[in-house]
Amino acid sequence: VKEDWQIIKRLVFDKREVDFGEVSVKTRKIINLGVINRSSETLNLKMKSLLVSNCFSVVNALRPLAPMSTSNYIIEFFPILDVHYKDELTFYTENTQGTIKISGKGVSPEVEVNVENGILFMGNTVIGNTIEKIFTIKNLSKFRINYDILSLAKGKKNKNNLKPFTFIPDKGYIDGEKTIEVKVIFNGDHKEYINYYEYVLINVANQKKPHYLFLSACCWS
Repeated sequence: VKEDWQIIKRLVFDKREVDFGEVSVKTRKIINLGVINRSSETLNLKMKSLLVSNCFSVVNALRPLAPMSTSNYIIEFFPILDVHYKDELTFYTENTQGTIKISGKGVSPEVEVNVENGILFMGNTVIGNTIEKIFTIKNLSKFRINYDILSLAKGKKNKNNLKPFTFIPDKGYIDGEKTIEVKVIFNGDHKEYINYYEYVLINVANQKKPHYLFLSACCWS
């Protein structure tokens, strides 16, 4: 029994388990796993196949593991659905094997925009003056997300070719469970009290629910 226990312990890992936590669906996350040879012999490693449906894979190819050395392998997780994935990764040779549990949860990003009903009326101004308003975007997910403000439809254009509505910042990232402020600046260059508007999407890849904003403003002589 003691001899069998010693054989099993020839091949060990530098982690107790590989837990990817929450990962945005259709995005990749990698974790490095150290595989350690505690024996005095070179181990020619093989690996049991992972289930394709569990969305885990080993990126780099297997190679012989020298005595008393460590090889690093990159484990990739690419979730395609909002579910909790689990699998076991097993390396083995003719005389020994090591198994480690791997897990990860696919989640769709979710944000919250503090504009009631998605309608933001900037107000009234005169030619040459500006109006500024601020709205917030909150990342409800536990991981960082990227966003950009995508224009879908526009109303009247300025005669000076400058955009009537400017967003600062109009793209970037939001850390998990954090909130950012976006400043909207309106600057009209001619009289128009109906057709200054813009319809935009707060664009986050694979988000659960899209958020649209309709912005409008009036400009007077």
